[in-house]
Amino acid sequence: MRFLHERTCSNQNFLLPIQILWKRVVFERLLYVIVGAFLALAIVKLNYEQAKPVTELIGPVATEKRPIKLFCWIATMPPNHETKAVHIKATWAPRCDRYMFMSSVNSTDLPAIAAVQKEGRQFLWQKTAFALNYVWTHFGEDFDFFYKADDDTYALIDNMRLLLANHDPSIPAIIGKVHQYVVKQGYADGGAGYVMSRAALRLFVHGMKNTSMCYNETHSEFEDMKVGKLIHVSPHSRTTLHH
Repeated sequence: MRFLHERTCSNQNFLLPIQILWKRVVFERLLYVIVGAFLALAIVKLNYEQAKPVTELIGPVATEKRPIKLFCWIATMPPNHETKAVHIKATWAPRCDRYMFMSSVNSTDLPAIAAVQKEGRQFLWQKTAFALNYVWTHFGEDFDFFYKADDDTYALIDNMRLLLANHDPSIPAIIGKVHQYVVKQGYADGGAGYVMSRAALRLFVHGMKNTSMCYNETHSEFEDMKVGKLIHVSPHSRTTLHH
């Protein structure tokens, strides 16, 4: 009995360090979880502060400007309606005063207009020409600026409004990331999108009636270069919009 008692005590003494070590491991893991949670919250808060649009950071400056009426149209295609276009509709598009998608089929859900009968890069200019004419015909007099984007574009509309508040919509201007090659006077990159003032859109649409100049390339995949060739604006009327 004495031997068994000593053996039992010896086993308990042996297990004691293991129990202490196990408790320490559990404590350390809980500590890691708690610290990690606080760090995650801090990072999320930091990212939110950094991602705030300029209008939130300097609101009083923005409120001094007159309200901007912005129309946004987004080029898309049927396969992207449920994979790309819906996410634009759920995020930045509602920050425009009105928006519309240009596709090859009509959709009341997006909403989308059938701008072309077939999809493909060779039909980009045809889609753009239709869109600009359609937007001007139906909404031209009701908005100050018109933003063109693709369905893989994410736009900070609040920041865009702040920038546009410094521009007069009655002055012809196209605003975007300007490339100075290929097109002599430069052109606004279509990937990031570009903004046309009301006056610029009006002149552009009326100019497209000159079919000898504007429709000599019905099928063109470089719609942004085509717009640059046709806009024929002076250098001071093109602005680089940093993004």
